[in-house]
Amino acid sequence: MRFMNRGTVISGIDLTARYRSEVLLGYDNASFILSAGRSLTIMGKSLVGFDGAVGGISILILILAAGSTLHFRPTVRLTMTGLTAPNSRMVLPNISSTVSNGSGATGLVMDWQYRLGTSAVFTVQIVTGAFAPSDALTCDDSQFEFNYSHGLAGVGTISAISTVELGRLAKFRSGLNGTAAPDLTAPVVLGGTLAPDVTALADGSYTQIDVDGSFDNVVPAGTGRTIEVNRTVTTVTMVLGTGTTAVTKTPRSSETAARCDASSRAWM
Repeated sequence: MRFMNRGTVISGIDLTARYRSEVLLGYDNASFILSAGRSLTIMGKSLVGFDGAVGGISILILILAAGSTLHFRPTVRLTMTGLTAPNSRMVLPNISSTVSNGSGATGLVMDWQYRLGTSAVFTVQIVTGAFAPSDALTCDDSQFEFNYSHGLAGVGTISAISTVELGRLAKFRSGLNGTAAPDLTAPVVLGGTLAPDVTALADGSYTQIDVDGSFDNVVPAGTGRTIEVNRTVTTVTMVLGTGTTAVTKTPRSSETAARCDASSRAWM
């Protein structure tokens, strides 16, 4: 999917940026308002954010109104072995088909690369839960290419999880200005709820938002984790740890009224 906004969008829809999507919420002096009750979902390996010409006009993008939700969901690359036949056309699921480990983890296959013998690499967008090495994946046979069996069919076994990438919101080079990097300021009012899915992520620090703003609430998916949400003048970073589920939020290092609507500055 490719989307570009060069004017004013007041969104009464739920918007999802999937694998390899390019969603330009604002270019130059555009504005984008996500209304109450609506959501923006950003999947890993998508480009979502802003761009502007060299010396471009500053933009104000109101991403989250009170009552709206910003979701971040992971995309994973799975190294698969033990596919059910050596012919890739017989065993690989169709793009956008659903795979499952039978224990609560499901995902959409967005891409695959066939390897030698009975191995392949799947790019999967997580829907629920988290996959792990040694998981045996299944897929309904109606979603296979040229597979004529009935019922659930074995896809293969995960031998390794090579990458896990959570979506992020930031400036990116859209190509509208050739090879020039974005050159603009992007003050953003972030109210509503931040809802990251951290189930598949290792402990560590993740910068998910490279703009200005704060959140009314943080509701993560994934238990048994500690989550510290830190903000500076321009970023929102999550620090994940292992332990009893808890969320802490720290105020940003310096308040700048010109860059953040005072009504959405408070952490509740």
